[in-house]
Amino acid sequence: PYILFNKGRSHDIFYFRIFNKKENQMVKRIISTKKYFLALVITIIIFGLAIIFGMIMDNKRIIWLENNLDNIKQDYIYMKGKISLSENNLYCSELMKITRQSEQKLVAISKNLAYFKNIADMKINFYSEFEADFYKTILDTYFISSEIETLCKKNIVQILYLYSDNCLNCYKQKIVFEYISKKFENNIQLYLVNSERINDELLKNHKIPANINIKSLIIIDDEKIGEFASLDEIQKLICGKINDEKIC
Repeated sequence: PYILFNKGRSHDIFYFRIFNKKENQMVKRIISTKKYFLALVITIIIFGLAIIFGMIMDNKRIIWLENNLDNIKQDYIYMKGKISLSENNLYCSELMKITRQSEQKLVAISKNLAYFKNIADMKINFYSEFEADFYKTILDTYFISSEIETLCKKNIVQILYLYSDNCLNCYKQKIVFEYISKKFENNIQLYLVNSERINDELLKNHKIPANINIKSLIIIDDEKIGEFASLDEIQKLICGKINDEKIC
């Protein structure tokens, strides 16, 4: 009887241990499931917040671009009005200052535009439309700056470079102009325009050859230089106009 009782009890203990082990495993599974679910919820929340933050930042970038471009357009209208009243050069100092500021704003927009486009995939349509308006504004600013230079005669060389994305020499030419803009910082105003973002009609209005096959064109003080010019060639052209022995 003792043995039988003992055997029965050992079975009870054995079954209890099995049941207890299964119960512990179920508890662990429940805890693990809760952990995974909690981790999933946290991940979704973080991802959602990242998207919202990205949208907010993207809208801020768009507002920054639009505000700066609007300021340049307003400056253009203001300069147009002043030129008509400036027959005796009364407003030359003010006009030259505004053209310099407009050029600097355009450079800032150009640098940020490329960066913003790369990190704002959700706003591709906006950036395509903005680019067209931006390059049109650069053209307008270049031509009014040239008009002001003709009126005021301050020996500031006006340079317009039309380039293309699919142009091997254009990249090299940009490097040349980058050096030129630093060396002749106070003697030139440089405007870079992507010709692929400008319609032919606008180019015709400004008496620029409207030809989709033209990949690049350099214009210095309304004189068409060609598609490519070396550093030495551009330096000679600039030095021939400014007569500054310290730089040239």
